[in-house]
Amino acid sequence: MKTNGFGYLLREHRENGNISLRRLANEAKLDYAYLSRLEREMNPVPRLGVVRRIAKALCHCQDLPMTDCERLQRELMDAAGMLVNDVDLLKDLRSRFADLLRNKGLSEHQINLTMKKVSLDTMEKILNGEEPLEIQQQSTVSSKDIAKVKARGEDVIQIESPSLVRAYRPRRVKQVRNQKRFRAGTRAYINVLGDLTSSQEEQLRSITTLVRSILR
Repeated sequence: MKTNGFGYLLREHRENGNISLRRLANEAKLDYAYLSRLEREMNPVPRLGVVRRIAKALCHCQDLPMTDCERLQRELMDAAGMLVNDVDLLKDLRSRFADLLRNKGLSEHQINLTMKKVSLDTMEKILNGEEPLEIQQQSTVSSKDIAKVKARGEDVIQIESPSLVRAYRPRRVKQVRNQKRFRAGTRAYINVLGDLTSSQEEQLRSITTLVRSILR
């Protein structure tokens, strides 16, 4: 029978990670028989320190990244009934919402910016499925579209990432003595070093007309 009790959840994480019971017991510095009884729901839920040791051992055996380790520990604590005070519940809410944003493909920088702008009430409604969550590139949404969404009473969170914006200044052309410069439209110039006869200048001006027509 499927259940969300602490022991059953512990066994599920261990088996999904292909971790033997003995290896987990050694990693968590716990008695093998005690851990076996925990998984079979034959022992009461352990204290907080033991739950954290088990979570840390599961993470270490699978070499999980920090975000996955935090999620695993929260799941075990929740199954053990340890997320009961307001501080723990708020941390859990924020952590679950951050996980949702990661699954949507946002970077850690974008997640941090979003967490500062979204209210706890909105986070809860999104996680409970009461409100949808849509993520779009800001460049694809016009100011009129944003105004329409706000007019419907929906929240719009705009995140700007300075790292995505880079300005380049055009390089200045170094002026050389005895240099003639002929403009060939907005995208090209013809630079000639040295003296030119009047006939050569006239021919070059006719060439700029040709270049201008090519670059249109």
